[in-house]
Amino acid sequence: MSQGTSVVDAEVKDYVNTWKKHKIPPERHLGVLEGNHPLKQTSFGMNPVAYMCGELKIPYLAEYSAIVPVVFDIKNKGKMTLMLTIIAHHGWGGTNSRQIGADWNKYTHYSKSNFDNWDISVFGHTHNIGVLPTTIMDCTTKTNFVREKVVLVGIAGTFLKTLEKGSGSTYSERGGYPPRVISWLEIDVGFKRLNASANYGLRYPHIVPSL
Repeated sequence: MSQGTSVVDAEVKDYVNTWKKHKIPPERHLGVLEGNHPLKQTSFGMNPVAYMCGELKIPYLAEYSAIVPVVFDIKNKGKMTLMLTIIAHHGWGGTNSRQIGADWNKYTHYSKSNFDNWDISVFGHTHNIGVLPTTIMDCTTKTNFVREKVVLVGIAGTFLKTLEKGSGSTYSERGGYPPRVISWLEIDVGFKRLNASANYGLRYPHIVPSL
């Protein structure tokens, strides 16, 4: 085994042990995406993210982007289903990683211009965190009816510190990134009645970073 492979294996093992320590049931995970850093390793024939997902029995969502449908069964005078459609993308940066407003412009434009009738889009990469509510015109849910639908564009947060006391310069510091809030994004999803005929839609009663 080469030295590089040993380092990758040790890193994956550390992630797996941390995940197992918190005893989160695998069925609670919608999946894991790769990013730009693991791609440097997959180019040499190793896929640490897919290996980690296999060890933890959680879905592997492929390299950089995925569409994740989540189906809810609602019981109200019968049974109906409601689908939550999530757009997931690792994200991209460049100079945008240093300008918060640019994050929202590019991620909102990407979501609205490339996808139709989605609910939540989530991105990473720029170490930012937050949610921007916006609207799309839902033309497909009901025949001959157009609904202004509230959707969310989210940036998922980071655990990477820009400034770390006593450890020398960090990756973020060398890249000129501003200090970011160390946190993750939480979005609670609920249901609301759309009309008297018992049709339901989604609502988001709780959208905050977990500080």
